[in-house]
Formats: sequence, C-alpha cells, structure tokens
Amino acid sequence: MKNFIRLLMVLLTALMLPVMVFAQEVAAGVANVLPDPSTWFLSLAALAGAVMTVTQWLKNVLESKGIQTKLLSWLIAVILAFVGWFLELGIFAGLEWYWAAIYALSAGLVANSIVDLNLIQGILKLFKPEKNG
Repeated sequence: MKNFIRLLMVLLTALMLPVMVFAQEVAAGVANVLPDPSTWFLSLAALAGAVMTVTQWLKNVLESKGIQTKLLSWLIAVILAFVGWFLELGIFAGLEWYWAAIYALSAGLVANSIVDLNLIQGILKLFKPEKNG
C-alpha cells in the first residue's frame, strides 16, 4: 500500500509540474534585470546585507580566509557607506560626513555578526537628528 501511494504521488507530481511551470507570468523586460544598487542604501539593514553580499562575492574572487575576510568586510562597509553619502542615496541623503562613518561602522558590526541589527538601530535613533520637512 505504501508503494502504491508513493507511485500515485510521483504520477500526480509529474502531471502537475508542467502546469505549475507554464502558469508563471513574467512581465516583459523584467526577467533579466539586475538589482538596483540604489536600494542598498535605503536602510541600515539593506546596507549590511549589501556588505555581506559584496564580501562573499569578493571572498570567492580573491580567495580570502579568516581575518582577511573580516578586514575585507570592514573595507567594503566603509566604501559603500561613503559612496552612498557622496551620491546622497537613501539613508545618507542630507547627512554630514561623520554619519556616513557611523553607518559604515554599524554596517560592519552587523555584517561581521558582532552586534545585532536591532541594537544598532536603537542606538542610532537616540543620537540621529530628526529631519524637518
């Protein structure tokens, strides 16, 4: 009986798989679009995720290990933060340069799993000036 049920499940899956594949709808011109890098700067969480993504890619390219990867992660956090500040993207729009350094430090701490994201965001809310307008 067990074998009959397994055979039935395999047959149902084989019959339904083409229907599920062809039922997907993809908008024209969306399938091969690269992610927009400006979304990396919308929040501290997005910046930390971008730091981790770029670090993992460069880690494989440069074949770094251990402390080299940690230093690479910190360097990428600083570079991305100051690129976002220079171009005034997302969270960096209208901020002073030292806030870019603070966000770089925060993204590096989160990306290297030293501090939790919620703790960093709470601390930044205490000190970051509110934008008027």
